[in-house]
Amino acid sequence: MKFMTDTQCAYIAGRNSALPLGGVDCHVYFEFDCDDIDTEKLSAAWKELFRLHPEMRAEYRHGTVIDREKLPDCSKMNIVDISNHDRDRHESILTEMRSSLSSRMLDTEQGESCGLTYVHTDNKSGVLLFDWSLVIGDVKSLILVLSELADLYDGEKVQTPKTGTGELYELRKEAAAVSRGVAAEIIKNDIHNPDYPIGAALPVLASANMLSCCRYCSEDRFISGADLLLNNEDIDALLMYAFTDAFCELTGDSGLLLNYPCFRRSVEESGNVGDFTDIKLIPILYDGSVRREEGIYKACKTYQKYMSFSGYKQVKLRREIAKVFPDKKDVSPIVFSPVCDIPLLSKSFLSNIGRLRYMISQTPQVWLDVQTFVLEKKFYISIVYPQELIAASFVSALADGYAKKIRKLINKGV
Repeated sequence: MKFMTDTQCAYIAGRNSALPLGGVDCHVYFEFDCDDIDTEKLSAAWKELFRLHPEMRAEYRHGTVIDREKLPDCSKMNIVDISNHDRDRHESILTEMRSSLSSRMLDTEQGESCGLTYVHTDNKSGVLLFDWSLVIGDVKSLILVLSELADLYDGEKVQTPKTGTGELYELRKEAAAVSRGVAAEIIKNDIHNPDYPIGAALPVLASANMLSCCRYCSEDRFISGADLLLNNEDIDALLMYAFTDAFCELTGDSGLLLNYPCFRRSVEESGNVGDFTDIKLIPILYDGSVRREEGIYKACKTYQKYMSFSGYKQVKLRREIAKVFPDKKDVSPIVFSPVCDIPLLSKSFLSNIGRLRYMISQTPQVWLDVQTFVLEKKFYISIVYPQELIAASFVSALADGYAKKIRKLINKGV
């Protein structure tokens, strides 16, 4: 048994429908178009993942993670055959399944961590449905699981992680303790800066405090040429500035305080399922009157400053912000979550299993979740929002603006 992380506890708390923008699981859902899948081999590969990663078969309850050897029911891949229906009926059935699975609340207390369903659409083709509770593992975890699923399916061996997730959590705590003083000084200085961007003029359809059990939508964009930026070690900072630039052009704000879940991992952590998220609140300033290069430079310096420490507790930081800004109730409701150091889908997955057809996620108490992935040498932008809170037209304009700013970065060779 080990204790859940603060982030995992927050996700569990967010399921409470009495909380503003609560009543949903922190959950992600994928669909993949597939050809010539051997369902027996894929089913065996899926079950093997539960043997390799204890977190996938554990129970998450009352702030603890209870390990168990018995495989949960979700370790069995579901198989549905709709090949005897016509194409119109195929789409209708798949839409019904998407509606049912994409926003469901997985019972992680009983070991239900994820799910895999293969839908036969004809003799050779099908659609693979995958969903995952982020309570059991962060975005890097689900990327790892999809990659290993493809490797196992292809007959490759996948090694059990050498160091357990619990031990790695402890190492992270030790590193956070060492840099705690640095973090406190940086945060103190920034919070008392008169330019600290605590508010955001995000147009809403209703009060977030009155909403719960929302339905989530996304605005997705694909931008070619991602490989031209990926070697930049400050890629996340460049994207932060591009998004802040696009947002502030729409709203007139002078910057954003971005909720940045940093998914960077050590070599030892890279093969583990778990919550290795290091959440930071990073202030990115925007001034339309200065040269673009100057804005980017300042954003990169701010990013580097916040990357100099780890593990500073969100609760403590938010309390400090509340003391300085007592009238601000909605602090940093925009989550900016890029994953650009590894592709969303591995080459093995794309060649052995299939290609992305659809994706949606949801996170309780988040107004906008700005996701940026790398997929087949393209940036894949997905801005997820509760449809009862934010107008689709605003998110569409924001996604267009963000994509435009990224293209400018690519074209300028930053």
